Amino acid sequence: MNKLKEFTARYYTKKVIRGLLLFLSVGIVFWILVTFLEHMLWLDPQWRLILFVCFLVVEGLLLYGFVMVPVAMLLGLRNQIDNKDAAVIIAKHFPEVGDHLYNLLDLSDNKESTELLLASIEQRAKKLKWVPFAEAARVIDGFKNAKYLVFPLGILLIVWIAGDISLLFSSHTRLVNHDMVYEKPAPFKFVVLNDSLSILDLSHWLGTAHFERPTRRHYHRHGKARDIGRALVAFQSPCNGLPTQTPHSGLTCQ
Repeated sequence: MNKLKEFTARYYTKKVIRGLLLFLSVGIVFWILVTFLEHMLWLDPQWRLILFVCFLVVEGLLLYGFVMVPVAMLLGLRNQIDNKDAAVIIAKHFPEVGDHLYNLLDLSDNKESTELLLASIEQRAKKLKWVPFAEAARVIDGFKNAKYLVFPLGILLIVWIAGDISLLFSSHTRLVNHDMVYEKPAPFKFVVLNDSLSILDLSHWLGTAHFERPTRRHYHRHGKARDIGRALVAFQSPCNGLPTQTPHSGLTCQ
């Protein structure tokens, strides 16, 4: 009986490891889908809240089914397989065991204890004494499910190489802070290259600027946009005789 208990403990330990790896695999894939959806649609706070709640519900169900149920069975908080079910699993792993263990359990359940019955039980038990039942549920087999992590981690690696990994985490931040209002960034960035941004009153300023477009095609590995064009730009002084600074161009009136 002790050997059967050891087998049952290993059996559910393997299930816990398997469930944890499956939870991580499916959970990461679902997180990628949710954050990508938010990034593509750029949802308002109400829809971000709905999407965030759906994300929590699905992840909670995955955690319950893949991890919490096997843990509860391992701790004996839920019904485990009985000895006869364990005997069937062990017989599949050890063909030499066959029906001997199952029949032994049947004889042990017999309430009529006779000398012949006890002798039969003892004889069958001796035949099974050296069979390592616990080997039928090797804990290391649970780690074989780590192969399912290759798919989501591969997706993250491809996204990281493409330079868009920050987009997923930005979407994640917006989902978590679903009650905040975010402004969608412009499709390009206007950068003035001149060292001096000063302009005399009632005069013109001529400078050089370039445009940066943060698309996947123009990203460096670290997410910095490349220069996709340059242009001459001209500003007329907005000072009207008063010293000031324009808020967007950075020009200072003198």
